[in-house]
Amino acid sequence: MTEFSRSTSEEARLLKAIREEISKMLPTSFVVPVYQSDPPETDPTNLWMRPDGRLRGRYWDGLGYVYVHYPMRSDISSPPAVPAAPAAPAKPATPYSRTDYFTATWSQTYQGSGAPRTDGRGEQFLVFGNDGSSYGTQRSLIGFNATAIAAALASSTIQKVELRLQTINSYWASGVEVFFGMHTLTSEPATWPASTALPLRRVISEHFEQSEVRTIPLSIEFGQRLRAGTAKGLAIEAPSSSRDYYGYAAGVGSGFSTPQLVITYIK
Repeated sequence: MTEFSRSTSEEARLLKAIREEISKMLPTSFVVPVYQSDPPETDPTNLWMRPDGRLRGRYWDGLGYVYVHYPMRSDISSPPAVPAAPAAPAKPATPYSRTDYFTATWSQTYQGSGAPRTDGRGEQFLVFGNDGSSYGTQRSLIGFNATAIAAALASSTIQKVELRLQTINSYWASGVEVFFGMHTLTSEPATWPASTALPLRRVISEHFEQSEVRTIPLSIEFGQRLRAGTAKGLAIEAPSSSRDYYGYAAGVGSGFSTPQLVITYIK
């Protein structure tokens, strides 16, 4: 026997021995256990057969075990669909702060008698106080789209309420203290309304220069009343007939800056 033949024979024997060892480590068959009933969930088995020939299994979906039947009998044409994993619940919208701007939709000045002032100044400007004229101590109303404001503020938390207003003139060059209240009117009335339409007359007062545009703070309560629908707009009244409180500001249609509410809220 040549050296080459001996080498080839030894390699063949070694290869055969390796194959035999590998065969010993491999299972001779795959056996699915047969159970009369489902094994307890503490048992790691996740596939088994029922005595009637059906396969049954289970898997963990993160919340609990989901059980599935796999029919094997000839009278069943196809296995049932595996139930889909439950959809994740929708995340609620994250509240955030926003600011809306509501421009006045109407305005009107009223004379001391309660009658509307129907000249250009009375209809287009917001006159307040007494300058010694026949109009007496005047006052004005500012109206907004209260329905739109209430809808925007529904289920919100009011953070800030402001009014943007442009004064045009005052009796004294040093300016004027302007007194604001709230009203419940959705349109301009034929005469100055009864006090029931003005649940809180004096919301705030602010000093304005003789002619300037300012954004001033109003009360959170006013914003809450706008949200609830128990306030609709603003009134401007002088506390007395003193000329110290006379002046006028831009209204709707004046050609100047129209009054505007600026409301910041969380929703």
